[in-house]
Amino acid sequence: MTIKRIMMFILVIVVSINFIACSETEGEENKSAEKRAVSVEVKTMEGISFSDYINVVGVVNANQSANVSFEGTGGQLKAVKKDKGSFVKEGEVVLEIENDILKANYNAAKAQYDLAQMTFEKQEQIFKENVNSEFQYLQSKYQRDQAKAGYDLAKTSYEKSFVKAPFDGFINQRFFDVGEFAAPGVPLFQIIDDNSLKIIAGIPERYADDVKLNQNVEIFFPELDLGKIEGKISFISKALNPDNRTFEVEIRISNKNRSIKPEMLAELKIFTRTYDNVVVVPEDVVTKIDDGYVVYTVSDGKAVQKKVDIIKRTNGQVAISNGLVSGEKVITVGYQNIVEGENVNIVN
Repeated sequence: MTIKRIMMFILVIVVSINFIACSETEGEENKSAEKRAVSVEVKTMEGISFSDYINVVGVVNANQSANVSFEGTGGQLKAVKKDKGSFVKEGEVVLEIENDILKANYNAAKAQYDLAQMTFEKQEQIFKENVNSEFQYLQSKYQRDQAKAGYDLAKTSYEKSFVKAPFDGFINQRFFDVGEFAAPGVPLFQIIDDNSLKIIAGIPERYADDVKLNQNVEIFFPELDLGKIEGKISFISKALNPDNRTFEVEIRISNKNRSIKPEMLAELKIFTRTYDNVVVVPEDVVTKIDDGYVVYTVSDGKAVQKKVDIIKRTNGQVAISNGLVSGEKVITVGYQNIVEGENVNIVN
């Protein structure tokens, strides 16, 4: 009995020790769990206005550009009134061909017409006074009209011996040498109007419903120190380019100091829509899951997973349409190591 009692006593002691040890371990684990919290940084969300836009590249074109040539029979180039680089006004003479014969024909036709007109006026007067016959009156009228037709033809031929500027602008290119024969319709000068410009860009067809006339456009020229230039869409093509599936738009801008040159590249930001009271978060904090996107917020010291709908990603930012509201604290640092319901400690 003595040995049996001793064994029972030893068993009780061992069980008690194990119970105490387990209780202490469990208490320590519970205390550790209570104390464990992930350190995070947060950003309090505010509703802002957010503009959606399309980024494309456009090419600068002169507002007007024309290759000028002679319209008449052509001839030997006689005089260059304005040369490459010169500014010209609309209607100003820039070139002249040998036109002595044309000028003589014009002067002769004008003299004949003036005489016929004077004769007709006299015949008309005396016809009204019943002094001459109707035949004489009609004959003088016919001769006047015939002389007028000859005069108009000679005048047109003479005037076509000059090339005139079709609009205000600069002579940008010259395609001839003095003394050459200038054939009708062959380009001699290129004249451009660069006081105002148009930027032409191709927009992918998926944006066909987003781009409208008079939408605001921000324009940047990477090679020029001009900063931001503002413009509006002035033209939208009615058909797609079948080669690249884009539709053409034009944006007109002023170029009074003429620092922007035709054929330059321009970076365009076309604003398509503005959203009010939208939450914008850093792109990194948005996590992709099987059925969408989530961000982590903090509520009562715990991490809360929020599913969100994305409007737009741009410049490292994401605009959220649903899932977050103004005033919520979004975890921006430390979100990689947390799970739903985990204790968090805000350190900023």
